Amino acid sequence: MTARDDSPVEAYLDDLLGKLRGRPSAVRRALAEADDHLHQAVAAHVAAAMDPRDAEARAVAEFGDAGDVAAGFNRSGAMSLPQLAATMVRQLLPVATIGLLAVGLSGAVEQAMTWMWGRVFVFADPPGTTYPASACHHWLSIHRAAHTCTQAFLAESNADNVQARVAMGLFGLLLAVGLFAWTRRRRGPLPTTAPIALLSGLVAFGVAGLGLVALGIDRLQVADGHGAGQWFSAAAVALPVAVAYAVAFVRHARRSGLPSW
Repeated sequence: MTARDDSPVEAYLDDLLGKLRGRPSAVRRALAEADDHLHQAVAAHVAAAMDPRDAEARAVAEFGDAGDVAAGFNRSGAMSLPQLAATMVRQLLPVATIGLLAVGLSGAVEQAMTWMWGRVFVFADPPGTTYPASACHHWLSIHRAAHTCTQAFLAESNADNVQARVAMGLFGLLLAVGLFAWTRRRRGPLPTTAPIALLSGLVAFGVAGLGLVALGIDRLQVADGHGAGQWFSAAAVALPVAVAYAVAFVRHARRSGLPSW
């Protein structure tokens, strides 16, 4: 056992660190202040001819119980509701941005599926679906190359779906540029690796991806595959993003010394 391991001050600081709560920067400052105060007290007791170990024990006793000290700090350092909301938005906004970018990418995947397997697989309603005459007239007036209402509907669905997804992706790109510029201006890192952001991304994209796969399989089973591609194209993007979040979360847990699975 080293002298450091046997030090009452070091043992106290370790105990205090485990009880402190709040923002990491605030916790570091509180621990540094406690460390400085304790070592100043130790130096004063040693200068008064006290044994160094006894001086550390006296300084710790004078400083107060670690639980009481930590409780006082935690109460004073607790974030207000607006501060908590701002922190959550700052940490979750990158997840939303990645979500918008993923939607945009899924538009490209959707269009690629259309080229490979046709509009019926990607956009069609279940067989036997009928459309109002007014809707057919509207679609046919836009897509004059279509010979039937169904063909016009598929052409309109193709255009609307892909354009909507790409538009959301472009909005996500603008948001990403804004986030990058904001963090550069503040000279801080993007809060993409905060535990809440990693866990939220994993859950959101994982649940969405599995749900989209289930919807696609349902179309394969009950609708002869009509329209399955619109779900599979989105799942093809959501699931890899979920895997990336899972890998990042496990790596963060290992770096932080947290148990991982």
